[in-house]
Amino acid sequence: MLLGLTAVLVPSLFQGMLTLVANPFALDWVGFRQALGGDTHAGLRWTLMLVLSLNISVGGFDLSTADFANSRIGFIGFVTLVTILTVGLTMLNHVAAFLKIVTAAMILLAVVLSYALLVSLITNLLVRLALQIKDH
Repeated sequence: MLLGLTAVLVPSLFQGMLTLVANPFALDWVGFRQALGGDTHAGLRWTLMLVLSLNISVGGFDLSTADFANSRIGFIGFVTLVTILTVGLTMLNHVAAFLKIVTAAMILLAVVLSYALLVSLITNLLVRLALQIKDH
């Protein structure tokens, strides 16, 4: 959801992320920074992105113990599939393109999850500060 919101609300950031992972083995940070410029209505878009990110990151998706237990089956299947695919492509000598795609996807995932973590940490800090001020 956060990646989709980024694509819709802050297309310059999304384009920068795609530029960053175009060659995942040599990240293009200069291209990333260059892509961030030129966004129209950037203040409004970033504000809306931040509000929606807060709703998603902080208060929207609490998983139950049963959810985590059921995700184990999917995780085992996913790891098995990736392992079989990697072994098969390695044997056919076509693993380079697969590794590039997987690496790019993992970098995008790491960027989005780092953003969500940052939003959560800042929100947590602000709430704790507000509670400290209220108590004194």
